Amino acid sequence: QLRARGGRVALLAHSMGNLVVQRALERWAAMAFPHGPIFDVAISASADTDWAEKDKSGPHWLRLLAKISTRVEILHSEGDTILTLSRK
Repeated sequence: QLRARGGRVALLAHSMGNLVVQRALERWAAMAFPHGPIFDVAISASADTDWAEKDKSGPHWLRLLAKISTRVEILHSEGDTILTLSRK
């Protein structure tokens, strides 16, 4: 309905909220994943998630997010003290 009126739908996950998105996407994929985008943009900001994988295609949940979003933005800062501490 929002899109029909010219609106846009965005998903914004910040910090540990990315863990919630990660788990939700994994559970959703195990059930009935939607076909096609439901978000115009998905933004992952300062994610407290594990990015390490054997291949270079990124974490599974991020690939799932790309399936339901027209555009995915990843925001982080190497100067973020809290993120630096959480990695250690």
